[in-house]
Amino acid sequence: MKKIIFPTLLSILTICFFVSNSMSMSNLHSIDKLKITSDEIPAGFQIGKIPDFAKNVLKNNPWTLDNYAISKLAHRIYPGGDKKNINQVHMTIIANNKNPFGDDIVCYIFLFSDNRTAKIEMTKLRDFVKYNSDRSIVLEKDAVGVYLMVDRVQDYPLIEKISMNIKKRMDTL
Repeated sequence: MKKIIFPTLLSILTICFFVSNSMSMSNLHSIDKLKITSDEIPAGFQIGKIPDFAKNVLKNNPWTLDNYAISKLAHRIYPGGDKKNINQVHMTIIANNKNPFGDDIVCYIFLFSDNRTAKIEMTKLRDFVKYNSDRSIVLEKDAVGVYLMVDRVQDYPLIEKISMNIKKRMDTL
């Protein structure tokens, strides 16, 4: 009996490792596929610069947030955002050329823990977008959500165009 336990345990751990590793590779593939490309940055805009005061949380732009940043920002991105349900968040901040430290357009790509938690979190995000529908768009597929927002209502057409491109790529996930 003892001779069977060790090989069985080893096999289970090996399987868990490979499944976990393949899921994270799939997550990275999803982010790489969905993130905003340089061609999609509107004329008169650029990738925003992170101000010094925010660099302790936001290390870069664009950036896949680390656990510390997710725990600090989850509830600030949308009300009720639960850091425990979020595996990864990729953030891209686009700023007007006149103010490179601004956040005129922001895109968050969420990879949730699973489809069940995605449904819970996406409900919160959709509810939030209902109250900001003139400045934000949300897209979803399975355990992936994309949230785009603009500061100025006049810039809404810019995220509409970006969201159409992301939606096409999302449909092929």
